[in-house]
Amino acid sequence: MKKPKFLKTSYLKQEIREFLIKILFLFNYFEEHYKNSEKSLLISSTDGMGDAVVRQKLLDMIVEKEAKIYDNIYILASKNSYEFFKIFGYNVILRSDDERTKLIKRIKLIKKLTNLNIEKVIHLEFDIQDEFIRYLKCKEKIGFNNIYHPETNKLLTQVIKMGDKYVLEDCVSFANEYFDKTFKLEELKPDLEKKMKNENSNYNIVIGVGANSKTRIIDIKRTKEYIDKIYELYPKKQITLIGKGELEFKISKKLEIEFPKLKNFVNKLSLEETIDEIQNSDLYIGYDSGLYNLAFGFNKKIICFFGGNKKTRFYHNKFNEVEILSYIEVSKPCNIIKNSDYGTYELNNISVENFEVSLIKLMNRS
Repeated sequence: MKKPKFLKTSYLKQEIREFLIKILFLFNYFEEHYKNSEKSLLISSTDGMGDAVVRQKLLDMIVEKEAKIYDNIYILASKNSYEFFKIFGYNVILRSDDERTKLIKRIKLIKKLTNLNIEKVIHLEFDIQDEFIRYLKCKEKIGFNNIYHPETNKLLTQVIKMGDKYVLEDCVSFANEYFDKTFKLEELKPDLEKKMKNENSNYNIVIGVGANSKTRIIDIKRTKEYIDKIYELYPKKQITLIGKGELEFKISKKLEIEFPKLKNFVNKLSLEETIDEIQNSDLYIGYDSGLYNLAFGFNKKIICFFGGNKKTRFYHNKFNEVEILSYIEVSKPCNIIKNSDYGTYELNNISVENFEVSLIKLMNRS
């Protein structure tokens, strides 16, 4: 029998921690004897790098508007997106995992934020799970309608509509309400090239070999078939593998043995160097991940595998340069993969023929 949530140790620790912080809050522990004369805006973006990328245009529009009002604009980020914000020149504050879960460190974070004289908080997360804003006595607290944890909407002074469909449509909804204007989808598309100019071009094909789950990664045997097809059609193309992690490294070494011509940069590059590889590429191939969204942000031609994933939230194929490949029963391969350490049945049985069609289409597109 599954243990009820309220009996779980992690839940009890969380409740005790928040109770103690609320007591400190009621006794004005977080209030300073003086106020900083500079006014600050805090933009919270503590989810993943992919989320941060797709919201980049919206973020920049907000920063441009609010810079006329506020002396300081801070981006609060988690370790998943902190480096991305630093690379692209934002004034970013790291919120560590310990500052979210450990009592003393959480108290210190709230104290630190209080000292910044924050007058407004804008939550850009699609799912607010860190409720630190309840302890900031600022006039405005704005964020998306949280369809995943709706109880957090009570912490906001303004809740902006969000659906569960395409992610950029939610960015448009936010911009429409925040700026009191009507925007088109194309106007909210991220544009990282404007933020990071790079004159180099090697026009290679970059493959992101990892995702945040083994179930989102295609079986290695099928991956080899896709790479065989690339070399068959474009024998002079350089293929580069990128990614980070033990699983990604294991996969890349197997592919490296099979294809000694390719460059294996897995676990060898910083995020900035990884961005350079994506920015200089002719085509990006990968899964639903932060790297896929980076390629989208740089307006790259992309093939992304989404087999078996029913949610289309990050299907960027509303734009011509993106091809989304998913399982199609009538065109499944003859050599069906039924059991694998990776992927799902649907993901592992996206046919090479369908891959070839998308590959040729994108490579022929100027």
